[in-house]
Amino acid sequence: MSETKELVEQTKQDKNLIITTSNIIQAAKAYQEAASLPPEAMTSIISAVQAAYGLEQLIKKQRRLPPEKRKALVSVSPGRVITDTKLKEIDEFVAANRIPYNCLYVARDGNIAVKASGWRLRAQADLRCFKGFEEKPLEMLTLDDGNIVFRKDVTAVFWNGSRYPAVGLADLKEVQSRRTMTEAPPSFVAMIAETRAKTRALRDAIGLPFEIAEDVIEAAEAEYQPPAPAPSGEITSIAELLARAQKEFGLRRKDILNILGVNSLGEITDLQASWEKISAINRQTGAGETEEDAA
Repeated sequence: MSETKELVEQTKQDKNLIITTSNIIQAAKAYQEAASLPPEAMTSIISAVQAAYGLEQLIKKQRRLPPEKRKALVSVSPGRVITDTKLKEIDEFVAANRIPYNCLYVARDGNIAVKASGWRLRAQADLRCFKGFEEKPLEMLTLDDGNIVFRKDVTAVFWNGSRYPAVGLADLKEVQSRRTMTEAPPSFVAMIAETRAKTRALRDAIGLPFEIAEDVIEAAEAEYQPPAPAPSGEITSIAELLARAQKEFGLRRKDILNILGVNSLGEITDLQASWEKISAINRQTGAGETEEDAA
């Protein structure tokens, strides 16, 4: 009897799968015609429709979970607890922005950031139809102190013609200090630069005003374990920029973003120019002065 029930249930599931696949293909064909996209875009269109359908199903499933399980899906900064009030805010965030709970991160200041996986899911489900990345060759620069900095330029391309360029930077000393690694292979550091560039491009493509969670996490690590920057000289990493701005001017991450007019640390591509701007503005306003200095 149990085998019969299992067979009936499996038959229902197979039938639903056939119906779903048929609907997806029909929707993809209709969209291709409506958007006047070329035949070679059909594979990307089907993938986008499948991703959009899958994303909606995942979010519906997660939203039906009990409160404690929804809380457990969200990553948080060390020591932070998701209250019922915060969960309500997260519920509204998920519903409004179509980003799953497991792709979110709540920072120490309470702001909600989106993980790289969240930006990727949204891009894959975007009906402009994500085509892929155009990439420039990886650049590697060896500084006078022996530090190696990698730069990666990419452009996220959609079938409707939309293009979103972005830059990713990563340096050897930064990776070693943040990940407590005695030795980081250059290929690993290069991969981080590439990941940052691609995530930044997808975030720009989606156009939601939220930070990349990995940038927020790295900023928090830099604040907890700041390097000891020299009083003068060239800034070679985001961690050093944050630590020096905190030490000399008492600035936090949000202050730095406001001064530079950017939404996330991933947008900072010229570290030295950014530091000079921060320094100039704060010295004009007298930031970091003691009462004796002001007198």
